[in-house]
Amino acid sequence: MKISYCILAYNDPELLSRTVKKLDGADVDFFIHVQKSVDASPFKALIPEHCFIDDDERIETIWGDITCVEASILLMKKVLEKNRKTPWGGVHNTSIWV
Repeated sequence: MKISYCILAYNDPELLSRTVKKLDGADVDFFIHVQKSVDASPFKALIPEHCFIDDDERIETIWGDITCVEASILLMKKVLEKNRKTPWGGVHNTSIWV
């Protein structure tokens, strides 16, 4: 059974990489939204094998604001698109704000 992690990332590619490596496994997927005002290329370079929200879809999020919910919904839609026909056990939503 698949587990999907939806992650809102802000400004620490190294922390995101360490987190993904600790949680990664055969039945685990990661869906990552990087803050729109931040260059996503360092994040993608460290963990290129995972699903990142495309640059044209990224949202400028403000901690504690509805924009975080909007980015989370965007990630959940990506999970559903990918796993529509795959049995999965759950979705974990988190943010890495450093």
